[in-house]
Amino acid sequence: MSIVAPALADSVDMFAVATSDEALRLRGLLGHRSRILVLGPQTGASALAARHANADIVVADLEAVGHLQEGLRVHLKFDSGMNRAGIRDAVRLRRALVAGGRAIVGLMTHFASADDPNDRLFDDQLNLFETTIEAIQPDRAILVHAANTAATLRSSESHFGMVRCGIGLYGIDPFFGALGDQHLRAVMRVSSYIASIKQARAGDGVGYGHTFRCSHDTQLGLVPIGYGDGLHRAISNRGHVSIEGQRYPIVGNISMDSLVVDLGAGAQLQVGSEVEILGEHMPAATVAAAAQTIPYEVLTHLSERVVRDVSDLPAQGQPQHAQRLPASADRAR
Repeated sequence: MSIVAPALADSVDMFAVATSDEALRLRGLLGHRSRILVLGPQTGASALAARHANADIVVADLEAVGHLQEGLRVHLKFDSGMNRAGIRDAVRLRRALVAGGRAIVGLMTHFASADDPNDRLFDDQLNLFETTIEAIQPDRAILVHAANTAATLRSSESHFGMVRCGIGLYGIDPFFGALGDQHLRAVMRVSSYIASIKQARAGDGVGYGHTFRCSHDTQLGLVPIGYGDGLHRAISNRGHVSIEGQRYPIVGNISMDSLVVDLGAGAQLQVGSEVEILGEHMPAATVAAAAQTIPYEVLTHLSERVVRDVSDLPAQGQPQHAQRLPASADRAR
């Protein structure tokens, strides 16, 4: 948040966060120059915190109305078919909010399958939301919004007054190429380094539980990054890293602070060589496939102890780097 929000402050109309605590932190970073929308449920103390942050909130059910303080700006959330947060009877919720003196400044919904170009639920939800807009605010005087990254790229009809881009801001294609080139460029990479290299013989086991055994004599590289840094342990014996543009398999169970890579018997790599965990040669979609998850989870798993380095970003437009540095390095930069 402390890196991304200030960088985007002059380029977006509103920031969206999940909780009121995040809204308070963001307000502290940005001052009063940006609007903030809290997407998660807000009642009691959390709604009060949202008010202190001067943030808009989302109201998705009738039960929440009685817990809201005066002065809160409300975005009414309509359930158009995702069957998660939201209300089907949006007109009734609007009446309750108006009767309670709450200021309705927005109307929103969320798509369940915008990232699947073959799923027609997207069109059904969009049509139903259009009908609801006409029932709630036919003149569209309030802010209407629905589109996540996938919907933004898929159809301009979903744009309304605002789009809520998430993973697209990080250059990740939600369609994974299924709709052609979306002209997105990844803006971050994660790297570590080879801390040591040792010779291993055929039959040697690697890591906790010896879940991998070498089928031949080889060299093993120790890389000081692990699940404590946010890597998925599920990519043990499944995932790869990239070194000098070539992929090498992760072998054995990933540990909290390290992983092991099979460098091969004839490798000419050196201690200190950079190891790309995520980036140009190891896209988030590839890492996610190895972990049997989605790129969103890969990106959000990165822990705070992974050093963020954006020193080259403004001047050269290079990707953001996140890396585990040697213990002797300045980890505060």
